[in-house]
Amino acid sequence: MNKKKAADRILLTKQQLFWHFSVVPFLLIPPVFIVIDTIRMYLGDSYKLVRTKEELLWSAVIFIGTALISFFIQRARLRFKVFNIECTDEQFDNALEKTSEDLKWRILTKRKTYVRAGRYWNCSSSWGELITIKRKKDKILINSICDPDTIPSVISYGWNRHNIKIFMNNLKKQRETVSDIPQ
Repeated sequence: MNKKKAADRILLTKQQLFWHFSVVPFLLIPPVFIVIDTIRMYLGDSYKLVRTKEELLWSAVIFIGTALISFFIQRARLRFKVFNIECTDEQFDNALEKTSEDLKWRILTKRKTYVRAGRYWNCSSSWGELITIKRKKDKILINSICDPDTIPSVISYGWNRHNIKIFMNNLKKQRETVSDIPQ
């Protein structure tokens, strides 16, 4: 993957990538057994016909298709959402602090142009999320995915969208507050 393409996706460790994409190999397990059944069907009469060849083939196609779709969905989830917005360090820090309080984020890494936070399981339907924010001169790049360091999950029950929405709303409020002050 070239560097420009890699820059628009969050970076994960190999272990995190494995868990993030773990649904794909899981969906490929049934086609392996379908191939074994098909081979048994052609090699001898030890296979008692439970399904026809066509049914076996369609079952394999459905699982492989679902695995491919899942791969592309999980890959797309690694992309940053880009917001064209300028803000000061103070506005950004205030929005980050407010969002951390509101959503119980725990800041994992904080630098001037990069923040990584986690929201952990709190009896909600999601096992937690990993939030990554990059600051550019006139842009905010933000991503929220199901936490790849916990139990594998492909459904966030809206928490990924919620994390992004609340942070951006808090940042916009911070910008409005400063612009309302008479000079």
